[in-house]
Amino acid sequence: MDNFPNNLVRLKSTMLYALLIVCANGCSSFYAIPKYSGRIPEGKSPLKIAVIGDLQQTSFLETWRERNNRPQIRQIQLLAATNPDLVVTLGDNVFWGSSDDDWAYFDRLLIPLRKRGIPIMPVLGNHEYFGSISDMYNQIQQRFPLYKSLWYYQIVDSIGFVMINTNFSDLGGKVMAEQRGWFVQTMRKLDRNTAVQYIVVCGHHPPFTNSVIVDDDEILQSYFLPIYMQSVKGAIWFSGHCHAYERFSKGGKQFIVSGGGGGPRQNLVTGILEQHKDQYAGSDIRPMHYCTLQRTASALVMEMVPLQYREEYLADTLRIELQVE
Repeated sequence: MDNFPNNLVRLKSTMLYALLIVCANGCSSFYAIPKYSGRIPEGKSPLKIAVIGDLQQTSFLETWRERNNRPQIRQIQLLAATNPDLVVTLGDNVFWGSSDDDWAYFDRLLIPLRKRGIPIMPVLGNHEYFGSISDMYNQIQQRFPLYKSLWYYQIVDSIGFVMINTNFSDLGGKVMAEQRGWFVQTMRKLDRNTAVQYIVVCGHHPPFTNSVIVDDDEILQSYFLPIYMQSVKGAIWFSGHCHAYERFSKGGKQFIVSGGGGGPRQNLVTGILEQHKDQYAGSDIRPMHYCTLQRTASALVMEMVPLQYREEYLADTLRIELQVE
């Protein structure tokens, strides 16, 4: 009995630590997961499609990095006010993929989109794989009816969206090879499909970037890019991971890095030292932003919409006209 107080203190400390560990992996087990719309408008054209990447909030552990919660809320409000028909997210929707608390923040942030019934079509980023993978899949699948599998495609208003999973270290070599085989077949199938005018590839990791934090993805360059480069209808490759906006033109194909959803922004190498020629005339720190896609009678038009918050930033526009015989 003499050791009872000390044992009690140790027990309470152990229980507190266990609780913190559980919370780090998603402690809000009673949180009701909201369902996002899976209905893409039919019989309407052209559709307005928004693309946004890296919506995760800065972790409380990242004390040295910027926090964009307030401008992030403003950006989603402005995006929702444009009433897009579909929102594509480019991964890293949350900081910790299995955390109920992180997903609750995401759900609160996207209330303006959910209230309007705007469907969300996601890909997975590396942050989705933080924590329990099975819990993460549950978070994704219960929210997003348009999320069909680890990789999938969706035809929207004559645009074939090819949604790939670029988390190769988490997937493993066998699964990656399976995805590559699917990618080859899907790109060829969409090229042959007369109902498809353009193909847009979406994945989290960038094939090319001038970021000082993250690198070009060499697996994508070696095993996936050659298929995209050969595609007759391949128009844009969207990625995130780098928290910035970049636009590259290589071999007549467009590569856009759109990681401006609110994650702490990253510096870029610019000017004569940049590895890849950036078509966007911006500084080394780029604005928070989202992109829009809209098909016209003769072209696919992309616009980057910067958040004008404390500073003025340039928008960016790209018009693609493909000659498909």
